[in-house]
Amino acid sequence: MLYYRGNDEKRYTEIPPIPEGTTHLDVCFNPGLTELPPLPEGLTNLNCSATGLSTLVLPESLLEFNCSYSKFKSLPALPAGLTDLVCGYNRELAELPPLPKGLRVLMIDYTAMSVIPRLPETLRVFLATGAPLAEPFASYNAEYRKELRISVLIDQVNAYWDKLALTPV
Repeated sequence: MLYYRGNDEKRYTEIPPIPEGTTHLDVCFNPGLTELPPLPEGLTNLNCSATGLSTLVLPESLLEFNCSYSKFKSLPALPAGLTDLVCGYNRELAELPPLPKGLRVLMIDYTAMSVIPRLPETLRVFLATGAPLAEPFASYNAEYRKELRISVLIDQVNAYWDKLALTPV
């Protein structure tokens, strides 16, 4: 894991080259950070939320990508194996590239999206609060819409029960 997380005492406007072998990179809370060095193949998790980034090239190895609260107007091509995409609060983000077939989490809260591509059947969490979507599931058959809503509900209930199980008594 490599952390260049901004805080009250230090904000980064650039970071040094990322070593090969880095699997997790967290550069969040750096609003002055507008570009990253090339991302290494093998990187599986990238958190660049609350940065000044607006463009990026993602490695094919990436599984989880969080770019919320940044400056993206469009997203780069998404790796085929991506499972989690969190891009909410990019207020000018109006469209998504084709979504990977195995995507499980999609959060597009408070974006400018009015239309989204077909959602993969593997999707289990979908949040679009505040996005001006025009009936996002209108083009899907009724059975798939029902299944997606049930899956989202099941995942939310399971997460709730998992938290309760971890809470000391």
